[in-house]
Amino acid sequence: KIYYYFTLGRLMEVIYLATTIVLLIKKSLRCRQLYRIVNLMNCTDNIEILNALKIAKQKVGVRKNVGIIVNKNIRTPVIIGYFKPVIILPVVELSEIQLITVLSHELIHYKYKHIIMIIFIKLLVEIICVVMWWNPVFYFFRKEVFNILEFYTDRKLNILLNNKEKKEYLLGIVNVIENYGGRNNTLDFSLGLDEENNERVMTERFKLILDNAYINKNRIKDIVIMTVFFVVYI
Repeated sequence: KIYYYFTLGRLMEVIYLATTIVLLIKKSLRCRQLYRIVNLMNCTDNIEILNALKIAKQKVGVRKNVGIIVNKNIRTPVIIGYFKPVIILPVVELSEIQLITVLSHELIHYKYKHIIMIIFIKLLVEIICVVMWWNPVFYFFRKEVFNILEFYTDRKLNILLNNKEKKEYLLGIVNVIENYGGRNNTLDFSLGLDEENNERVMTERFKLILDNAYINKNRIKDIVIMTVFFVVYI
């Protein structure tokens, strides 16, 4: 019996370590592949998009040169890079106001240095999820962390928008969701809508914009408690 349990324990250790190593390698190769693909893309010269970017930069208060790439393989808008920021847009039909507000949302991520936070937090969270791959609670935690960041960005954006722009922004979100519904994508690193696109999250984001509601404080409290717990647990 002692030999049996010893062998079974060793086998479980080997399975755990092998799975963890495979997941780490897979995540690393995926990240490297994505940034290689992005580096091969050319920035758009579409006048309407560039004009919308100019207006969005003035609205948010960003002076840094920001490039824009339009690619059919991405599902939702995302901004990457801090020293050379680039916004990647999906191929989706948006009105001028919708485009301006969507770009403004991504520029707020840049203005408040969310990119640096995201790189650090996402790296930390991804490592935790890889190491604790057997525990589904950590994947829920990952989704909640990024949802809170999106709510914060929407609150900042909400201050800059009038009522018409708020409605157009939400219509833009709906258009993006409908555009990628059920479709697989190559560049799966979008920030806002891909993390947890369900009715609860979308309802909270819409209420935040339309009703100027605040993020549920209990959710923030839960995130803090979970973070402390995970740090101590690890």
